[in-house]
Amino acid sequence: MRHPYSNDLVEQLRQRACPPEGEYLEHDHGHSDCYLEREAADEIERLRSLITAWADADDAVSRDDYVNTLRAREQARDALRKAVGR
Repeated sequence: MRHPYSNDLVEQLRQRACPPEGEYLEHDHGHSDCYLEREAADEIERLRSLITAWADADDAVSRDDYVNTLRAREQARDALRKAVGR
């Protein structure tokens, strides 16, 4: 059985993530030969903002205060809707 992370598969994934043409954005981790398309980078940022919005609202939840808990949940819902454009 072939290992799921064989060199062929890794190379195919790298080629998909690093197309030869277009506008590129260099990875943060310093790989000068590997780029992401700006569209992919924008999608990553959008998802990161969703996660951040939820985490921030979750941190604000006070288990002892019902009103603040409801307020924090409402803020989380609003932040998530804003992040996805609803």
